[in-house]
Amino acid sequence: MLKRTISFLLALCLCIGITAGTEVYAGDDKGTNDEENVGMGKMEDINYTTYAGLGFSSGKYRIIRINCPVDVTVCDADGNVLTTIINDTPQKDGELVAAFNEDGEKLVYLPVNEDYMVKLTATGDGTMNYGIQEIDPQAGESNHIVNFNDILISKGQEYVAYLPGYSLKEIEDGSGEAAKTKYTLFLDDKQILPDEELSGKDAFDAYYYVDAVAADETNGYVFGGGTHQLGTFTKLTAVANQGYEFVGWYADQELVSKETEYRIRVSKDVKLVAVFKPIEEGNGIQGSFKVVSQWNDGFNGEITLANETEEVIHNWMVKFDLPYEITNMWNGSIVSYENGVYTVRNASYNWDINPGESVTIGFTARWDAAEEEKVKQPNYYNLVRKNANTVTENLEITYKVNSDWETAFNGEIRIKNTSSSDMSDWMLEFDFDGEIKEFWNAEIVSHEGKHYVIKNKGYNATIGAGQTLVLGFETADGNGTGKEPSGYQFTTVNLD
Repeated sequence: MLKRTISFLLALCLCIGITAGTEVYAGDDKGTNDEENVGMGKMEDINYTTYAGLGFSSGKYRIIRINCPVDVTVCDADGNVLTTIINDTPQKDGELVAAFNEDGEKLVYLPVNEDYMVKLTATGDGTMNYGIQEIDPQAGESNHIVNFNDILISKGQEYVAYLPGYSLKEIEDGSGEAAKTKYTLFLDDKQILPDEELSGKDAFDAYYYVDAVAADETNGYVFGGGTHQLGTFTKLTAVANQGYEFVGWYADQELVSKETEYRIRVSKDVKLVAVFKPIEEGNGIQGSFKVVSQWNDGFNGEITLANETEEVIHNWMVKFDLPYEITNMWNGSIVSYENGVYTVRNASYNWDINPGESVTIGFTARWDAAEEEKVKQPNYYNLVRKNANTVTENLEITYKVNSDWETAFNGEIRIKNTSSSDMSDWMLEFDFDGEIKEFWNAEIVSHEGKHYVIKNKGYNATIGAGQTLVLGFETADGNGTGKEPSGYQFTTVNLD
């Protein structure tokens, strides 16, 4: 209620020539322009009610709002031009207050004691929203709203609106009741009927809340929204933080706009979520989407993730947008689903994606064939990267020779996790004088000189807290006792 009261006071200040953060012009002289004289034939004489001195003195006034690519010309009953808005800029034409506000609305403030004609000339193709709001301090604020919504317009078309003045009785009435004014809009001789018309308490209560939020405030921020009257527009702005980029605005997990500045006509309470994603230079992951089968209320899909880099992608996890509820998944697991964005990680058997190779995630999702002709696919796939961590504590690595003969021996390396948390997707580097032929439960990644790099087999990628992993191996030479490994470096890639 406080915000609505402030809005009312600011609007009243505008009407007496005070500007506050909005491009406004209130002229000093009432201008005339013979070339702009236009007849008021569609305005009946009974509504031609000019009462000098009563324009704003009663506290009552009207606001017209225009949201579309049009130029605006406001004339009095004799066709004299009182003010104009050209290219979204109020011009120095006359005595009325005209404005272009921060939400991108063209506004003109009108007294209630005179008749007016408004010409709306389309400067481009699009849709027009035109509305009238009557303000009466006795009613608290608005007591009459008339809205013409989403009218298709073409460049060069001219719409004409007629706004009769109040009767003397209506001007002097202090009850707060709405006037009986009838507002009309024409394209040539065709009358366009209003989409919404509210009076009294219905008009006073016609306010809705636009809740604009960022999906993750560490990625970006938004401004705009708040409480607005039915039929007005509000502009939302999304700003990405460094290292992130804007994806789109979502309502009920449905993408509604990819514009960072998004203007909406207020018609209900709504929550709009701005989604941002990391800017990944050389993201390395290429995603593709496929619908395997579908039925009336669901579908089976596949997402294939290909490694386009020259390095192994360890312990992969990926983010992608998909506006459907996934009820089952295989070859991966869902970490989270927020504001239309899934985070999915690997299964225990497909931790890594080798260069040039891919993994495929399968899933079942809900979908309504009656609402959509075609299943939507993700707009992006972002690899969630975390650097490998070198473990220097809470770890014990030991070496043992199990059997030795002249030409070879079998041995083992034991890795004990002495911490209170799991160690995932491990890799071990060490120096060793012997020639290791193979590990039975580890993969030799590289062997250069005396230096070995080995990694998990997938099924043993996690070493649980307090657990010991035994890595058995066979060599191609003997004398294992005198060839103990050295220079251990143990790394993990943990995803929280």
